[in-house]
Amino acid sequence: MSAVPTYGRVEQETPSLRVMRGQRRSVKSVLAGYTTLFCVVAGLTYLASSLTGQVMVEQARRTGMRSIERAQQAERATRTLQAQVDALVSLSSVQTWAKENAYTASEWIPEPSKRADLVAYQDSRHPL
Repeated sequence: MSAVPTYGRVEQETPSLRVMRGQRRSVKSVLAGYTTLFCVVAGLTYLASSLTGQVMVEQARRTGMRSIERAQQAERATRTLQAQVDALVSLSSVQTWAKENAYTASEWIPEPSKRADLVAYQDSRHPL
């Protein structure tokens, strides 16, 4: 719009519309197209999710198998180490080591008491 007012009649041009001739698609045809598209998208989604689920299940199964194998290896190693520790701590092993290294016990080994079968009994009437 211009700042100068115009007097008189102003005519607006109507846009010319181009009319296209053709056949209009029926409602059944449009509905069938959308239904087909929906079925294709739903089918592809189902296939993708099924494949993903199977991959995840297989991965979990393999992880479980690896963890069981690691646990069995750890148990075998623990048994081997326990056997070695038992062999080192056994009385015969300690005595053999003591003989080989000329070890003599520094502690005095007390002799058994002659009153081995007596039990200490304290009574207020009979002080020990």
